[in-house]
Amino acid sequence: DAAGMTPFPTEADAFLKANTLYHGVRLEDGTLALATIRGGVALLDPRGRWIGNLNRASGLLGDNVKHLHPDRSGSIWMALDNGVAKAEWPSPFSAFGERSGLKGNVWAIQRHRGRLYAATGQGAFVLDAGLRFRQVEGVSAQSISLLGVGEELLLASGQGVFRVEGTRSRLLRPS
Repeated sequence: DAAGMTPFPTEADAFLKANTLYHGVRLEDGTLALATIRGGVALLDPRGRWIGNLNRASGLLGDNVKHLHPDRSGSIWMALDNGVAKAEWPSPFSAFGERSGLKGNVWAIQRHRGRLYAATGQGAFVLDAGLRFRQVEGVSAQSISLLGVGEELLLASGQGVFRVEGTRSRLLRPS
């Protein structure tokens, strides 16, 4: 403002320091898109709270983003070391796979108590707040079905039937 510059603390401050903030824009919906030279693009709400990250792990061609340009349709164009990328923001579509921690063929998914679970050929996984899948502890065999029963989540796997509680499981009946 006319009086000078005032620091704007955000949830991304440590990320921006570690990955070197390079360029930023405010999108039409108020989202702040901040390009970095090592961490892709940090997305923050108008109050500075972390929304997400567009980077190599999420499918971007690289993590060195030199410039951002929002277009009239709400998309974000990104100048990269090895080309130009476009992200539709906010996108109504998300894809999760090995890059987001999900391993094996997915046999079933279930939302339970505000969390998304996946049963795969390599066990069971739960989506965390950082949009990464973490393996549910205790299940490592092929898992083929999930069933929410009231407050409980049941999982059928090659090891037997489990009760899933957050990021852990307990064997109820062996195979």
